[in-house]
Amino acid sequence: EVEDKKDGDCDDEAADLDVELADLFMEMLVLSQQLMQTKMKLETVTKTGWIEMAKARYIMGSTSISVTQLPEADEESSVPARIKTSTQECLRNGNNVRYVYYSVGTSEVSDTSSHQKEGL
Repeated sequence: EVEDKKDGDCDDEAADLDVELADLFMEMLVLSQQLMQTKMKLETVTKTGWIEMAKARYIMGSTSISVTQLPEADEESSVPARIKTSTQECLRNGNNVRYVYYSVGTSEVSDTSSHQKEGL
């Protein structure tokens, strides 16, 4: 009878671990998908930037935009960014699993306070 109770406890613990592992796996899939979407968005924005720079250079002539017009390393210049990134360390509810959440948005949507800091 004592062995049956021990076996029952082990089965319950195994079932709990299975559920927790399944939850962690699903969260990992969601986070992986978000990472891939963010990387694709970053690639698109970068590509668009290069194309816009090429258009500007073509329209203004190849000598109008040159390296001499770019700020040097020791100069300070203010260039407003249209795309902002933010990084948050999050804690999964129910256990001590930490992960880093990256988000990409325009400067109008730079308010990151609406994101949950306690996971999904």
